Amino acid sequence: MSVDRYCAAMVLSGVGDALGYKNGGWEFCHSGEKIHEELKELGGLEKLNIKLPDWSVSDDTVMHLATAEALVNKSTSSDREALYLELASNYKECMNDMTGRAPGLTTLASTGQLKPLLPKGYHIPYNPRGGGCGAAMRAMCIGDREALYLELASNYKECMNDMTGRAPGLTTLASTGQLKPLLPKGYHIPYNPRGGGCGAAMRAMCIGLRYPRPEDLEDLIAVSVESGRMTHNHPTGYLGALAAALFTSYAIQGKPVKSWGADLVSTLPQALRYIESQERDVQENKEAWSYFENAWCNYLELRAITNGTSDPVFPDVYGVKERDDFYKSISYDGWGGASGHDAPIIAYDALLGANNSWEELCNRGMLHSGDSDSTGVIAGCCFGAMYGYHGVPELNYKNLEYRERLETVGCQMHRISHPSD
Repeated sequence: MSVDRYCAAMVLSGVGDALGYKNGGWEFCHSGEKIHEELKELGGLEKLNIKLPDWSVSDDTVMHLATAEALVNKSTSSDREALYLELASNYKECMNDMTGRAPGLTTLASTGQLKPLLPKGYHIPYNPRGGGCGAAMRAMCIGDREALYLELASNYKECMNDMTGRAPGLTTLASTGQLKPLLPKGYHIPYNPRGGGCGAAMRAMCIGLRYPRPEDLEDLIAVSVESGRMTHNHPTGYLGALAAALFTSYAIQGKPVKSWGADLVSTLPQALRYIESQERDVQENKEAWSYFENAWCNYLELRAITNGTSDPVFPDVYGVKERDDFYKSISYDGWGGASGHDAPIIAYDALLGANNSWEELCNRGMLHSGDSDSTGVIAGCCFGAMYGYHGVPELNYKNLEYRERLETVGCQMHRISHPSD
């Protein structure tokens, strides 16, 4: 896996954000046709030098960086593979101190199978009789996620100091004020029946960069859900974070784009089981769960990709106005992309229609009448994760605000998630 794709994913997420935002001028313009007319007057996409002061990033990129930097800070000291081998070594070694301590027979047999000097030497065969309590009684000290969640909460509060001129959402502003990262469980906020906005989705793509493999799915679900409900404690909100993170991981894996939506829907039961396992706001979440799932099922049926293998079907005429009308039609309250369900839908729709064309992706995913920076930040990240800077004019990204921070954290994320590359 090329580090360049990781860096491009982070940087192009910022480009998609800044382009869709245009210092608020395009995010809050409710006519895609007017936006495209203004783009033409500026000389077209390839002539856009996206830099300050005219093209600042919005709250989306500031919070995406807050997420990414927390993931890096809480990962660099404990590479999992090394940790697992260290655990295996310690478990074997501590068997020398078992005289008179009554270790379990399963534990005695299993530690004899561990080979901590070999790659994957912590793997042992499946054991149909391995359901004893030996794993549980030694696991209480494992709290990496808790530390990460508190770091995320701290970063989210801190980044509110960098919101001048960036149009943060009201839900995000109110929720970050409730976070208490110096206290245990200080990342918990109350359930919010109106917390279905896109603020969780637009900052979660990097979670898919940190947990890119199929075997990382459990972590990806947990971290995207918990990071999301730190501000948007409602399934429509935090499932948008799951979608953004999951799609980015699929981009890294090289999965066909047409399969992503169906795979997201098939992942939702596992996400619900995670919610149930946490025993927090379970009934409220279950009652509100269907809106997100139904929206996605309806979209997949419309594009004829419910099976994840068919090519998508688009209308014969699907220009700027038609896309505006469609984005509005799937929205919660008339502003396409402003919610947790439709921000990733619009980004996904753009990725399906653009193939590997950066210009077409921008036309569909960033230059429309809806919440265009939030759809743009997701679409841009996924594009970079798949194609790097292929076909992207250098002017679009070389002078981007926070480019160096985005590149740095992209490189760090690659090193952590692909330590053997």
